[in-house]
Amino acid sequence: MRKILAALVLAISLPASAQFIGYVAPQTEQQTLATNTACTGSAQTFPIQNLGQTQHYLSVTTGTQPQQFQAELDGIDRAGNVYRISDMLQDAFTPIIHQGQGSLFASGYFPKIQVVVTCSPNTATFTLAYSGAWATFNQNAGSYLNAQIDKVDFSNAPAGVNVTDTFSTPFGSSSGTIFFTYSGGAPAGSTLKVSCTTNQFVNPTPALNVTPAANNTLQVFPVPATACPFVSVAYTSGGAGGTVTAEYVLDSPGLKGAAGDACQSGAKKSSAPIAFPGGSTTQVVAAVAGQSVYVCGWHISEATGAGTYQWEYGTGVTCGTGTNGLTGLVNLTANQPVSYGDGGATVATAPAGNALCLVTTGTGNANGIVTFVQSP
Repeated sequence: MRKILAALVLAISLPASAQFIGYVAPQTEQQTLATNTACTGSAQTFPIQNLGQTQHYLSVTTGTQPQQFQAELDGIDRAGNVYRISDMLQDAFTPIIHQGQGSLFASGYFPKIQVVVTCSPNTATFTLAYSGAWATFNQNAGSYLNAQIDKVDFSNAPAGVNVTDTFSTPFGSSSGTIFFTYSGGAPAGSTLKVSCTTNQFVNPTPALNVTPAANNTLQVFPVPATACPFVSVAYTSGGAGGTVTAEYVLDSPGLKGAAGDACQSGAKKSSAPIAFPGGSTTQVVAAVAGQSVYVCGWHISEATGAGTYQWEYGTGVTCGTGTNGLTGLVNLTANQPVSYGDGGATVATAPAGNALCLVTTGTGNANGIVTFVQSP
């Protein structure tokens, strides 16, 4: 009995060794991945030290500006399989707005994390910084939101060379707006095409296929909503020129963007005069292949007598082929103007490849104006 008690006393009196039970506070990690690194035109991979981080943040700055730039955060499982876990940061970091900076975030735990950058030309440079955290909440705002919806396909690329940009869309839809411009020379006959694909299939009908005007003004092209997990933006040059820039701003779900309404897209509206005799059918807006006429509003009056007017569309100089009415017959009374619009929204549409015509009856002249957007 005495031996047992002695053993117990000895055991109690000995100092106890501390046992490591793991970190009890969130761990963070900061790492500079690249400093003034030159683009190669191919994918460049940068591994990250992962200490249990579940939230991943990438900051990008550029030195010499790229014409094309893509960055993504990838997770790598224990079997070595690579998964992209972020949106794709796609920018040219033009100094006007972005000032050479961009950011990206991703969530999820993987044993290994990496950043992949693909950019050109080889004279462009970039710097990457990573921050990792645990149990924080990502906010889709600021430059993180910009990385999600604003994709610069190419910036000041040679206009005499074909350029293609492919990326995954943030919401699985092509719905959005492309802002396009030439600088220092605009080759005629160039085309801009947006095509959608899935993992296995290519949609045979492009979401957008236009011939930009050969001038140096900003051109705005609404892109309609199409199931589009992956998108390709292809510029095919029509000849020698200066430079070309295209920026694709995608619509967020639930928000009415350019693709939802051409008249509210920010595209420059056009107008046409109405000055036609009664009892006539007159083409107001000529047809353009591949482009629709989105009517934003009109104002019509008749100086003498009474009559009617009706908008219609079709092909030919008086819409005589494939004629369809856009409105019913609307009565006109002398000296009582009629205006129609819906807060700047589209109120009628002549389908692609059709002209817009006005049919009048009565003896007096119909006078006024119609505003519209003509685009794909």
